[in-house]
Amino acid sequence: PAADRPYIDGSTNNNIYSMVFGFNGINRLLPNLVPGAIGDAVNSTRSPTPVTRATGRPLSVPMLPRELAVPPGKRAAKLVLPYYATQVGWLYPAALAGLLFQALGVARWWRRGRQRLTEAERARAGTATALGLWLVLAAGLLSVANVPHVAYLATIAVQVAVLAGLGLAEAAQRLSSGRRIARLALPSLVLAQACWVAVIIIVGRSGPRWLVPTVLMLAGALALTLLLGQHRSPNPRWRRPALAAAALAVLLAPAIWSGFMLDRNRDGTAGEAYVGGRSRAAQLRPFQIDQPFRLPADPHLSAAQHRLIAYLRSHTGRRGPLMVTDQWTTAANYILGGGADVMTMGGFSGHVPSPTLPQLRRMILTDRELFVLLTVRDALTARNHTVQQDTTWVRSHCPLVAPSQFGGPSHSLLGLRLYSCYG
Repeated sequence: PAADRPYIDGSTNNNIYSMVFGFNGINRLLPNLVPGAIGDAVNSTRSPTPVTRATGRPLSVPMLPRELAVPPGKRAAKLVLPYYATQVGWLYPAALAGLLFQALGVARWWRRGRQRLTEAERARAGTATALGLWLVLAAGLLSVANVPHVAYLATIAVQVAVLAGLGLAEAAQRLSSGRRIARLALPSLVLAQACWVAVIIIVGRSGPRWLVPTVLMLAGALALTLLLGQHRSPNPRWRRPALAAAALAVLLAPAIWSGFMLDRNRDGTAGEAYVGGRSRAAQLRPFQIDQPFRLPADPHLSAAQHRLIAYLRSHTGRRGPLMVTDQWTTAANYILGGGADVMTMGGFSGHVPSPTLPQLRRMILTDRELFVLLTVRDALTARNHTVQQDTTWVRSHCPLVAPSQFGGPSHSLLGLRLYSCYG
């Protein structure tokens, strides 16, 4: 029941179906189709700029205009543009090769008069067909839908990875083929994959300087070795080392990019889990592996924020939230970094009519003392009438808490003011 749960964000009517099937569903394709869902005002057509967790500064792509560096979420070609390709497109050539090899297999089966397939052939055909249809469907939806966060690209990651594996395996098997053109499959695929990685790095300026020449030289040397070896003998003894080198050439850059998730300076934020290719400015910082788990004192909260949490916990009862804020960006730091129970006026979208002024006053009466952390400029909080009403009432009726009360100088929480509301 609505009285016993939080307000359903992503909706303006407190309805779970409006949020699931509207805000997070059909309205991504056809805005405002499902009534009660937050519409285009929240579903921005431009993807957010990724920022570093440590500094909060945006990750720039200096070579590109903003339209390409951070492409609009509704652009049909988004999956091959730098901002998105650096997230999920590392193995596109190998995945396309997997689809191509499967199509060739179907064509051969058709020419043979549709003879009965072996169990192994059926397994390969079924796997590739299912993955191919799944990839086409998911990629098609992503291409036409609004994609506000790169995390949505996980919907094609499995298909791309498995099809890439199938493509490399099929190309490797053709090394022992009696047809010379078939034996060219693996060196051609390795070269294509290396060139694609180089394009991602160069166009997006998203990798260390040494990675492009390393990948290209490794792929070129391997392709040349395979070609010379095939000319001398169709069954070289060094095939296994060559296959290992092929895997290294294809997976070197993706492996490095995947490792970036271990460094908090390179793994995006909770709002935009951007990882993988980075601008060269980010690459200049030394790489470090962070602790997998952190106890309550998270170093990404400032000393002033830690002091504020300690002050609030010493003055707030257990029944209500630690404090109320007027923006989710303010609340997120304390929730994720300090494990604090924080309520946000207007919800994540800023358009939720909750808490209403009567609800806010009831919370104050129930908890006897409620702290509210507001931005200095009212224009930042007036995204809907309810939020504006709440903040105006708090500023008029609740005393301002001096920063010295929680042990910090006046500028310790820049742009924010703490109010204490008594029952």
